[in-house]
Amino acid sequence: MERITTPEEKLYLDQLLQAYLNARKLAGVSRKTLREMASIGEKHLIPAFAQKPAQEIKLDEIISVMQAAYPKAATSTKNRYLGYLKAVFRFGLANEMITRNPLANWRKSKEAPRDLKLTLDDLQKIKEVAAPHLAWAITVAWNLGVRTGASELFALKWTDVDWLDSSVRVYASKTKTSRVVPVSPGFLQELQERQQVAQSEFIVEYQGKQIGQFRSSFNSVLKNSAR
Repeated sequence: MERITTPEEKLYLDQLLQAYLNARKLAGVSRKTLREMASIGEKHLIPAFAQKPAQEIKLDEIISVMQAAYPKAATSTKNRYLGYLKAVFRFGLANEMITRNPLANWRKSKEAPRDLKLTLDDLQKIKEVAAPHLAWAITVAWNLGVRTGASELFALKWTDVDWLDSSVRVYASKTKTSRVVPVSPGFLQELQERQQVAQSEFIVEYQGKQIGQFRSSFNSVLKNSAR
């Protein structure tokens, strides 16, 4: 059984990180995540704080090291790395290995929204390599301008379509508001054709069931369409 070091024994970051990685490995955390955490620690954090007990490390020192190590990294990447480290210190605090978490008051920086602009040509290329249900999901999202996830796209039902008014009611669960989106005659016809073969109440479905998410599938399609 691994011996837990007490705060009085001046635990260092390499010891704390290893204890955390061992515990998370037993908990079933993915190897990819653990390797990434170990790499960040070994390359940058441990060398920077080799002579300083873990609980004496300060927040501004950590931020400085991370900024120097990843000056061009996206905000989302820096947030993820600092989130890893915060979890390590939180683990040490919970197991009484340290008496303070220098990242306790750290909060993620605001991330800029991803700017994904598709042209009609891009859309056609994507649909050509996508599975039928995914191609349809992309078509619906493109025509209605909805969020591509469970909150809007995958929540759309056939009862949301106003066939006489040529529009679709979109309910945004996050803001608890709804909006009416006019649709073109061409897309309205596509909706009518889809409804005739639908196996569920949802406009976007897969084998008669509601879809939960398609981010990984969509990213794969984007890569294939770019070839």
